[in-house]
Amino acid sequence: MRVRLKSPVVEAIQYRDKMLQEDNLPPHVFVMPWMSQGMRPTINTWFGQAMVEDGDWIVPDLDGVHHHRFKPKDFAKHYEPVEDEFVI
Repeated sequence: MRVRLKSPVVEAIQYRDKMLQEDNLPPHVFVMPWMSQGMRPTINTWFGQAMVEDGDWIVPDLDGVHHHRFKPKDFAKHYEPVEDEFVI
């Protein structure tokens, strides 16, 4: 039997460097040192921490603790805007 995963509606945020410059990071984004990159915005994923870059989309996991990072091109392949639905 072939099946399709039912996906919930979630609130995605597109990270912008100005968020860091204006000290206005989303609650799940924090700053930590990255070897040769210096202090960079970071999220928790199921695989550890991941650096976030300008333009990346951040999507929460259903557990509310972990997040997924997508480049804009990949985000557009997997997600589409929705209107007036319950958001997790």
